[in-house]
Amino acid sequence: MLIEVDCDAFKKNRPSPIPFKPGLNIVLGLTKNDNNPNSIGKSTMLMILDFVFGGTDYIRLAKDALDEVGPHEFRFAFKFGDTIRKFTRSTEKSNVIKALDPHTHQWYEMPLEEYNALLARQYGIEELGLTWRNAVSGSFRIWQRKNYETSLPLSTFRSDTHKQGILRLLGLFDEYLPLKETLEIESESRNALEGAKAATKHYDLVVAKNLKEVEANLARIEELESQRDLLRVASSEGRETQLSAQEAEQLAEIQKAKSKLLRRRTRLTNQLRALESEDTLSNEFKGRTRFDGLTEFFPEADLRHIKEIESFHRDIKKILTKQIKETSLEIREEIQSLNTQLDRLDNEQTAITTAPTPGVKALESYHAIQSEIGRLTTANRHYQTRDKFQTELKQAENQLKEDSASILASVQKTMNTAMAKIDGYLTNEKRTAPELTLREIDRYGFQIVNDSGTGSGFRGLITFDIALLETSALPAIIHDSFMIANIEKATVERILQRYASITDKQVFIAIDEIDRYHTDIQQLIKEHTRIALGEGEEALFGREWGTK
Repeated sequence: MLIEVDCDAFKKNRPSPIPFKPGLNIVLGLTKNDNNPNSIGKSTMLMILDFVFGGTDYIRLAKDALDEVGPHEFRFAFKFGDTIRKFTRSTEKSNVIKALDPHTHQWYEMPLEEYNALLARQYGIEELGLTWRNAVSGSFRIWQRKNYETSLPLSTFRSDTHKQGILRLLGLFDEYLPLKETLEIESESRNALEGAKAATKHYDLVVAKNLKEVEANLARIEELESQRDLLRVASSEGRETQLSAQEAEQLAEIQKAKSKLLRRRTRLTNQLRALESEDTLSNEFKGRTRFDGLTEFFPEADLRHIKEIESFHRDIKKILTKQIKETSLEIREEIQSLNTQLDRLDNEQTAITTAPTPGVKALESYHAIQSEIGRLTTANRHYQTRDKFQTELKQAENQLKEDSASILASVQKTMNTAMAKIDGYLTNEKRTAPELTLREIDRYGFQIVNDSGTGSGFRGLITFDIALLETSALPAIIHDSFMIANIEKATVERILQRYASITDKQVFIAIDEIDRYHTDIQQLIKEHTRIALGEGEEALFGREWGTK
């Protein structure tokens, strides 16, 4: 657990270091004007806690503090079992953590990713198949982070998906790994289909629209093959068996045919060279595996999900490479056919014998038919490839749905049972409890039936987080003061009592307007306050800004 945080830039009149304990830890706002207890650093302090827990939003979203205070460094410590681990992290070099080796007592540096992996191991998150930030980030609800949509408790950031939120939830209940193999098969199938679609668009490949068009293409191919065979026979029978008296004219006709074939061969050769030197894909995907700076701008991006997307890109490249090889093979076959014809014409041109020479028009017709047969065959083959991928994806989705059904039902029941009990305590059994509905692996709902009020929405969110904290591997929650702003006083007092009843994990909250609560609740708040902030020199960094 986190046991202390300090910074030289903090106000002078503070505990140094600021201590934290199991259970409830309060950042208290005390101002002369309790109607305006803002801009003193409560939310900023919570953002610093997120920073200490491996987040990056403090750098990105608390720019006012960085601009006003300048570069600063936080010193903090965790207690894991009987071992205390000390660390520092600066705003100037936020992707690097300095750690004190507990054995050698020497300071050393580790990248942020390694630090988060350390936290995941120490808190038992790694063995669940989750990253550290995936496990905790969603329940660190701070004003600047905007992850407090009351109908989406599983969302870590605005553009988060239902599926990723559900998978994180299952991970916290140790139910992700049983589905991992099925999820990977489903992901691979989806990537293969998307890759085929991308290849079609990238190379402007012809694809039959549906099975009806495939059948029509087959019928047309049969027709064309008959026409080609008839043309071949007719051309052979219609040829001259004697050498023309006008030899020059005959040679001209042969040369005309050769010119046509040579032009076609040149076009195909250029096309083949372009395919063989194709580097578009490598340019498009260049650098996709470098994510070092990504979290600097998109802090709560799911790196595992992004790496799955990177795997998807590699799958696309494989599919496109296969398409290039297939197209190249077709072109080589046609070039070989052209070379054979040119060799024959060369022989005829040399010998000027009675060997038959096909007419130019017949030759043009023959190759037009052959080209159309090739186009229709390719369209059908591409349709069959896409249809195969679609079928495989559907099968994978059905298997995932089957495998996840009982797991989703179990987690849903656990959460709803816990929330009913918690919310019953918070409202003295007078209000409807929130309900979580895990419909499928990629779709969920969360609501308080027949109650869409703002206060009720945040009460539901608080209830959800407490239930998750008490029933899963989630080690801590952070709640900003705005979450209780629209909740009636009696319910807030019960929320504080419920927070205080938690002893084996950590709850970090910001609160103000202490005088509005009953004396016993005021005493509870004071007992759990770790730092009190006020106006002027009592603000977090010893001064306020943004005021006139």
